[in-house]
Amino acid sequence: MRTPTKHKKTFRIVDDSVVIKGLAILILMTLLSLTGCFALPVEDPIPPSPVIRMPQTQAHRTAVVTRGDVERYFNVMAFHVPTREERLTFGIPRLRVASVYVSIGDTVREGDVIASLYRPGIRNQYLAASQQEEVLLLNISQAQRRHTQAQAQARHFGEPIVSNTEIARLQREHEILTMELNFLRHEIAQLYLRASMNGSIAQVMGFTEGMISDTTTIVATISDQTYSVFEVRSPDAVGHMEIGDFFTIMINQVPFDAIVVDQDELGIQREHIHGHEVFLTLLDETAALTANPISTANPISTIHVVADVAVDVLMIPVRGVHIAGDRYFVYTLNDQGIRVIRDVEVGLRGNREFEIVSGLDVGELVIID
Repeated sequence: MRTPTKHKKTFRIVDDSVVIKGLAILILMTLLSLTGCFALPVEDPIPPSPVIRMPQTQAHRTAVVTRGDVERYFNVMAFHVPTREERLTFGIPRLRVASVYVSIGDTVREGDVIASLYRPGIRNQYLAASQQEEVLLLNISQAQRRHTQAQAQARHFGEPIVSNTEIARLQREHEILTMELNFLRHEIAQLYLRASMNGSIAQVMGFTEGMISDTTTIVATISDQTYSVFEVRSPDAVGHMEIGDFFTIMINQVPFDAIVVDQDELGIQREHIHGHEVFLTLLDETAALTANPISTANPISTIHVVADVAVDVLMIPVRGVHIAGDRYFVYTLNDQGIRVIRDVEVGLRGNREFEIVSGLDVGELVIID
């Protein structure tokens, strides 16, 4: 039987001084590493870019003080009115309309055909009678020539001259045919509606294009265009317009001179006169109607009315004058180009310019911004 072997325990005794030295070395190395980190170079920050300031002078819109006429005006509507109108009613029972030859706004002269009725039978009869008349007149001419030759021959041989019964018969036939033609012409004339005066077509009623077979009556209104009369109804304008005054009327954007007239002298036939209208006529009627015929379908024009005018005065654009209570002033530029205020005395305020009574001279510049 073996006896268990007993191991002998050994112990290591470490000197404290060695441990302390190790800790000291570790601390020293840590401090050195930290010191190295703090010693790394640091990049300097980029300085901001400098701001460059370049002062600039603001440009002003300016106007020159001039001399001229200052007008206060306004544009009002002028309505074309006829001096005379006629209304024509046209139709025959059981006859439909064949054609209408005019439209609203067309200019017609007395006797011009406006419309016609459909009656082909009477026209065919008239055409046949006209052809028969031509043949009959030819026969009469030939019979007269033969009778003349027979008379000459009878005188030559000393024979008695006898009357020509053929000519008498043909002439009686022609008289009857002439009566028939006159009747047919009268009937045909009833088929045409003709203008009763010079003027323009203001209205055509009872006719629809494409429905002629259903139309039996035509009503046409003719407006007299001997004078182009315009009526102004604006109370503001009427107060500045007297008989004999001259104004400008714009017709289709073309200006024409006009004069205020007395409505009674023109014979204007109107049922309702309000008493505050003003009437004008064009001075050059022929040129106006030729260049710009007035259509009653669009009878509105524009009239230029000058309410007040200051002649040959100092003036600047309206935008150049500033108002503060009772004070009127303008902006000007001094020698250094700085804007300064200058008081002015004003007169008439027009639509575009202000009259300057004092405070400015011709040729000076004012700011109109």
